[in-house]
Amino acid sequence: MSPARVGHPLSMNQQSLWRHQRLFPDAQTYGMLGIARTRTLPDLEALRRAYRRLLERHEILRCQIVEDATGNALAHPLALQDLSDAELLPFEDACNWSHARLSAFIDERFSCAHQITAATLFHCVLLIASREAVDALAAGSVGYAPASTHGNAGQTVGLLVFTGHHLVIDFLSFPLLLRELHSLHAEEEGAPLEAQDAFLADANAWSLATSQQMFMTKKETGIAAFVERMASPPQPLSFGGDTLRASMPDTGSRERRFVLPASVRETLLRCARDHGVTPYVVMLSLFQVWLHVNCAAADISVATPMHGRERRLFGHTVGYFANVLPVRQRLVAEDSFADLLRRNQAEVREAVRLAAVPFQVLRERARVHELRPGLTALTQVAFVWNVMPAPAHDAWLQLLLVEQRGSPYELALTVYAQDETWTCGLKHDPTCVPAHFVDRCIEQLPTFAARLAELPAVPLGTLGFVQPPAWCCPAGIVPQPAEDLVEQALLLHGRERARVTAVRYADQALTYAELEDTTRRMAIELLRLMPGEGPIGILMERGIDTVLAMVSALRAGITFAPLHPDQAQSWLVEACQGAGLRGVVFSSSQAEVAAGLPVPGLLYARWCERAQGAPLGRLSVVHPFETAYLIHTSGSSGAPKGVAVSRASLHHLIAASRFMFAGEEQHWTLAHHASFDFAIWEVFGPLVHGHTLTVLDEQCIASPNALHETIIRNGITHLGLTPAACRLLAPWLERHGLGRLRTVCIGGSAVDPALASAFAVLGLETWSFYGPTEVTVWATCARIGDGRPGARIGQPFAGLRAYVLDDTLQWVPEHCVGELYLGGPQLAGYLKPGLTAASFLPDPWFAGERMYRTGDRVRYTHAHGLEFIGRADRQVKLNGYRVELDAIAHALSGCEGIEQLACLHLSGQGLCAAYTTVDGQPLPGLRLAAYAREVLPKYMLPVRFVHRVAFPLTRNRKPDMDALSAELSSGLASRDPSRGLDEARWMNEILIVLCAELNVPQVQADKNFHELGATSIILARLHARLSALAATGPELVDLYTFPTARSLARWLAEGENTPAVGPKHAPAKWQGRRPRTLRHGQNLPGKP
Repeated sequence: MSPARVGHPLSMNQQSLWRHQRLFPDAQTYGMLGIARTRTLPDLEALRRAYRRLLERHEILRCQIVEDATGNALAHPLALQDLSDAELLPFEDACNWSHARLSAFIDERFSCAHQITAATLFHCVLLIASREAVDALAAGSVGYAPASTHGNAGQTVGLLVFTGHHLVIDFLSFPLLLRELHSLHAEEEGAPLEAQDAFLADANAWSLATSQQMFMTKKETGIAAFVERMASPPQPLSFGGDTLRASMPDTGSRERRFVLPASVRETLLRCARDHGVTPYVVMLSLFQVWLHVNCAAADISVATPMHGRERRLFGHTVGYFANVLPVRQRLVAEDSFADLLRRNQAEVREAVRLAAVPFQVLRERARVHELRPGLTALTQVAFVWNVMPAPAHDAWLQLLLVEQRGSPYELALTVYAQDETWTCGLKHDPTCVPAHFVDRCIEQLPTFAARLAELPAVPLGTLGFVQPPAWCCPAGIVPQPAEDLVEQALLLHGRERARVTAVRYADQALTYAELEDTTRRMAIELLRLMPGEGPIGILMERGIDTVLAMVSALRAGITFAPLHPDQAQSWLVEACQGAGLRGVVFSSSQAEVAAGLPVPGLLYARWCERAQGAPLGRLSVVHPFETAYLIHTSGSSGAPKGVAVSRASLHHLIAASRFMFAGEEQHWTLAHHASFDFAIWEVFGPLVHGHTLTVLDEQCIASPNALHETIIRNGITHLGLTPAACRLLAPWLERHGLGRLRTVCIGGSAVDPALASAFAVLGLETWSFYGPTEVTVWATCARIGDGRPGARIGQPFAGLRAYVLDDTLQWVPEHCVGELYLGGPQLAGYLKPGLTAASFLPDPWFAGERMYRTGDRVRYTHAHGLEFIGRADRQVKLNGYRVELDAIAHALSGCEGIEQLACLHLSGQGLCAAYTTVDGQPLPGLRLAAYAREVLPKYMLPVRFVHRVAFPLTRNRKPDMDALSAELSSGLASRDPSRGLDEARWMNEILIVLCAELNVPQVQADKNFHELGATSIILARLHARLSALAATGPELVDLYTFPTARSLARWLAEGENTPAVGPKHAPAKWQGRRPRTLRHGQNLPGKP
């Protein structure tokens, strides 16, 4: 008998649908994916007879039955030689055998039809293949059959697949079966038979007729429920990928498979039986929890095979094809696995009721406009349950699946449940899901599944599934420093490196032998001069004296607290009282300030003089958990917050950063005041490792010219600076050379890629260091300068832990922004217990340990490590959206020509972006606005851009956002400059800078700007601005020769490059503040 030809597609009319309902009075027929589901045995008789007739004409199931080595029967789909030939190729015996065996197989399956329930309907997989694919399989080429270009390639061969208790027919087979049912009806009723082609309707017309019929029924309620559940599509899942999401998935992806152990399989089956659900529901729920944990997402929407799709969208699809229905769950910590099983069972039951509704209808009703094959805005991942339970008799029918290349989903999990084995297959889009995420899934999913199924009633939030990823606790040897690390190092270097210079300042120097002897005597004498309990304050300018005071106090076992002389008197008083200081060591220039403090004072010169005759003795060993030093930071109210750092934390910092000091003849610098904890590392790091430390004064740091001369003259090899100081120094290094300089360590604030690249181009090894004072100076570091974007802060030090968490202390997935928490032996604590309790929390992954909440927003990527995004407390609300000001600044800083950029939200003005440029010239406003529109959404756009010559700095040379905000609020901003300025325009530029830096509305041209409060930092900024405007810029000392705006402008205009005449000296106010120094061999304690 000839098979029916697939004719022209015509729509199914209401009469044919009515006749179908007459044949199946209790059946429910589901849309483009034809799933016939019945509840009573008599209703299946017509279906059985229709199927047998199609089978006899070889129109539905065409297969070759062979037996493998173990006796299992395998079914190979076969094609006809041509449409008029009804014979199978080429196995007559197999064909005859298949009729008998398959008839028994069909009878057995239909006999179980009454067991069908909504929950078990998902034990099915639909397989369709193009005619060419079937031809390829018949020819023995099992695998992927490429799409053909001839006209009929898109037609499909109907494959009828029995799985479990279900009958699944693809949408082209279903009209064939429906046509046969109508033929039976016509024969039995004596009615005229309609044209056969009338029942071969195309998918769109057929689904439309079906859906119209259903909209007149109670299914409308189900659609409304679906639309409600799908309102506000879920946020995209993050798998930690470092690349941007592709518009279409990579068709070259391959599936990776792994077998679930038998014990895990039994545990999951037992869980399914105990809760009255199918294994499908268990595995679907397991997949959702896995995504919840590893993607740190509470809203999980998984695609599950359910609906057909319009024919035009799949073309020559080969392999598994079915549309999907999102199964969405919103998980909270209080949910248990049992709760999720019950919810998913109900969700699946609701999904079954919508099976006849075309997916496009659901998409339109839910207002989801994006549609790509297999992937919509409602889903990102897919779960497939692929199972064919073995029948009771020994004949086992297996369909060889056609290989499918690529995945229409970013991540798809398929469970192949065959015999006694469950094999899991993971297919991922490599443009969205990195390989290491898949590796982790393959490695951990079996253990994860077993634990989840064993504890179904325990809330998910208390199971502790997530262990810190490998990057948060870096591998390697955890430092185990000696309890008296500094003491041992000084004794060792005093013997073995006795003549090596330890510390120098200007033309003064101390060898390691002198350093050990001097600080030992000073430590012994300090215990006599300041007996009692509590720390001592050190109120001194930066210099060699401060280094000796710090080292001596540490060796004496006395906590030292550096205090900055420029702090307000009230601030210093509050710091002394809050820290409970036993006294303050002060320099002669700070005697007046020290006299106003509520604690006894000790003049540094007297300490040195008394120490000269102090007898040498052995210093007692101090317990490592005693406090080494106190650093005061300013809170939001401006009040001092004392941070107490133990000796053990200091020792761990030195030991963990030893990789920076692993070299011979290193010459380091001390560029910061001791009250800035950067200086703690600058002092003890080089000295413990036996290197030379050069102390730089404030004038040297403020002048890039002087700093460069110091680097060259002293043979500096390693330099530690803040980003602001580095920006001033970089041009000088480029113009005048590096000398012996080979490494730059940048810390204190975020390092932008442009600055890092500027040093890397010069051949310098550039490092970015990050760490709050509360975690002992540094906690992470990164080698930078390779042109990669972002303010990278790298990996945590060995022995430390770094967590990126959300507001509920849940892990944030890689590539997403969260708040940084730090843990490990470098954690300190505040002097006030209340502050400590608020910021130092119990570490949920290390019992008995703490973690510090930094307040910094970061993200982690597999390739780049940690990247600093901004402060959590710099969030503002713009146009109804909560945004990060630093994130906006980070996006805008990529504009060519911008050197530094900061965003501020000003009351009454909106979002303002202040920026500096590489050449000192403002950028065109239209260009900035166009770039902002490219990189920012509309609600984030700044209302204005303000060009600044330079940013104001704090005393620790960090950008002063408060000062910048006050300046912009007052309307002070620079104007467009031009080259070749006359005296008036030179004066205008000078006055603009002075007004901005002094934060005053007006500066008189004939006033001495030194006397108006122009500090060295302000002069350095003014010098940098003038240098950018002149062909060859003035020297910094010229700003002292011409101390008024008028005189300086006249000299610049009349003889722009002529030498300045007249005395050149620093202001008198600096002369009185010059640090007292010790000349080598003179006035050293303990030396005759």
